[in-house]
Amino acid sequence: MKTFYDAEALVLAHHAGSGKNSNVTGAIEVEMACGKTFKIGTGFTDAQRRDPPKVGSIVVYKFQELSKSGRPRFPVFVGEAVDKTAANDAEIRVVDDEAEDE
Repeated sequence: MKTFYDAEALVLAHHAGSGKNSNVTGAIEVEMACGKTFKIGTGFTDAQRRDPPKVGSIVVYKFQELSKSGRPRFPVFVGEAVDKTAANDAEIRVVDDEAEDE
């Protein structure tokens, strides 16, 4: 079973799509509360690609784990956080391998 974490991020920019998404938004660039930036390019409906979250808004995304550099791996857009004014990073549960072996 895969574990997913939810977090929020600030939208910094929109990036044009290619192929099927050549005339709409392909990805959004976002900033985590800790200041790291990355792109989210999946999870959008066709309508959301035509009218993406505005720059400066807060979005919710999910991801599987953090990379060694601390950026989310496999981020997926979940929706806009209209009730939020600031991003919040996810609390990552650290597994103690030794405790699991007992």
